[in-house]
Amino acid sequence: MIEHDVLILWGEKDPALTVKCIDIEQSLITGKFKAVRYPEGNHNLFHEFREEVISEILPFITEK
Repeated sequence: MIEHDVLILWGEKDPALTVKCIDIEQSLITGKFKAVRYPEGNHNLFHEFREEVISEILPFITEK
């Protein structure tokens, strides 16, 4: 089990990871869990949606 807070940024067009992966990961996390979906995103979200990704990550890591 993962006892820490987890942020998952997921591109729905990612050929490597499916929504099932997110469901499985969430079942293993006891900390706070947040999944942000990018309907037009691929595997390299940081390259495709740089500002949006940063706007999700910064509050998550400074939220304590």
